[in-house]
Amino acid sequence: MVAAMQKKAGFTLIELMAVMMIIGVLAGLIVGLSQYARRKAAESAARTEIAALEDAVQRYQLQIGRYPAPTNSPRGLLVLTNGFLTWRSSRITTNGLKDPFRGVYQYCYPGRTNMAAFDIWTVSYNKQIIGNFGR
Repeated sequence: MVAAMQKKAGFTLIELMAVMMIIGVLAGLIVGLSQYARRKAAESAARTEIAALEDAVQRYQLQIGRYPAPTNSPRGLLVLTNGFLTWRSSRITTNGLKDPFRGVYQYCYPGRTNMAAFDIWTVSYNKQIIGNFGR
């Protein structure tokens, strides 16, 4: 009779599985949202850096009297803006100026989109082209 009246302490398997499922759903939401935020931050950083590169090319044009000619190397944009823009050495590779997507920025003059000026662009993780188009 004493054994029948004792209450068992602890959780049932169903209760433990329900809690684990809730934790899993919350963890999935957090990971998804953090990846979205990271992608949006990289896109914003790329737009800001493209604006800085665009400003440096404009200053080059004002001082020299013409836009820089395109080179066959992506590193050419870095060389052309030297003296008009400075970057941390960790951002500079043998291929050029690194973008937030582990690629390099591209430069084209005359522009394919901006016929009277120039284009600067890069490609994001999801293959979206980010550039100075439409300005």
